[in-house]
Amino acid sequence: MLTVQDVLKKVQNGEYDVHRDQVVTLKKVNKNHVFDEDLSVKRNQELIEQNNEAYDAQCKEYLDKRRELGSQLVQDSVSALAEEHCVSTEHATVIYDYAYRESHSSGMHEVFDTADELFELVQKYNNVKTK
Repeated sequence: MLTVQDVLKKVQNGEYDVHRDQVVTLKKVNKNHVFDEDLSVKRNQELIEQNNEAYDAQCKEYLDKRRELGSQLVQDSVSALAEEHCVSTEHATVIYDYAYRESHSSGMHEVFDTADELFELVQKYNNVKTK
């Protein structure tokens, strides 16, 4: 089971990142592009179409990979929070979602700090409620 520190280490190592240039190696060309002046217009048009279809496929692959890694980060984060705070993944998801919305612009350390503060607040509330 991953801990919060494990997740943060994976974030720092870039394990949840994919860079566009790692996946998208082609450039989209306009319809008037000439790949080879010695080829016919028709053949150049075919090459343009092939290139742009391959480019679109690479862009889709990049976005799918990015979404997949983002989902993995959320799943790992929620699991780590649930484990550390001894709550269900459903409870950890509620806290994580709020913490992420409030703090993600400052980085994942802040997201986890915010989540920890929220867990403490909930625990204090539950302690007061039961007395």
